[in-house]
Amino acid sequence: MFITRHDVALPDVYSLEVSAGFASNSIVERSLQHLKGLAANGDSRAPFASLTRTLGLRGGRSTQCVKEDRTGVEFPDSYCHLSRKDCPTLMGTGARAKKLAGIKSINVYAMGFYMDEKAAKHTCDSDFSCLPPTSLQHNQALAERVKTAHDIEKSVRIVVTSGLVNQERFSKGLRESLEPRLRTAGDLESLEEFEVLFKGAKFHKGLEMVFTNTQTGALALRIQDEEVGTVDSPVFTQAFFDLYLGADPVSKDGKASIVKGIARTVSRAGY
Repeated sequence: MFITRHDVALPDVYSLEVSAGFASNSIVERSLQHLKGLAANGDSRAPFASLTRTLGLRGGRSTQCVKEDRTGVEFPDSYCHLSRKDCPTLMGTGARAKKLAGIKSINVYAMGFYMDEKAAKHTCDSDFSCLPPTSLQHNQALAERVKTAHDIEKSVRIVVTSGLVNQERFSKGLRESLEPRLRTAGDLESLEEFEVLFKGAKFHKGLEMVFTNTQTGALALRIQDEEVGTVDSPVFTQAFFDLYLGADPVSKDGKASIVKGIARTVSRAGY
């Protein structure tokens, strides 16, 4: 079952937290109407031009946004795709740069990597928690553990940042990165299944896609607010997350940001 998280933007000065179990659309609507009324009356407490905090309708906590440095794309610090509760937390952000149409390298998308903190601590505790974050963020064994663990829900949230990116170019770029990994693993068939999921998708700047592993090892894809399907192959899912956590990532800066967040989450040793 897919669960969608809905967020409503509120002014930072007027952030609102809703207690767990009491969040509802009616509450949000009343809150927005109140704030809109303030704005209509010229009340300075309702600066709708600056929306920097969001009201989460899950778990009763508001979320802050983190800006990806190279693209300026903002990612909420938690995000629910498949989870019913305890939304996975943002570990890090990055950007994918690539040459398109024979021109210089451009940022084709920004990405945020989310992870279930509780599950990660449980899975990684015995082997990694005693090490300090400064050591763990350079520990490939930790990245591999997170990458291959089906019981740790992980999501890569991608936002297209260039109008030159279309469905064909995006699929081709992923194929170029995934094919060598899948050929080594002997699972090229799943790549064909994956590419079918994008057929009919209208690509544009700002398009959002979310890729999340299931506990059975499948990879689920959401494009905008639509669940478009899954690739039921643990080998493919590991290859996909290897793009961001592997020894040869598609974004070195992105991986550095992600593993730094994972290290802080898992370590209990302090700095």
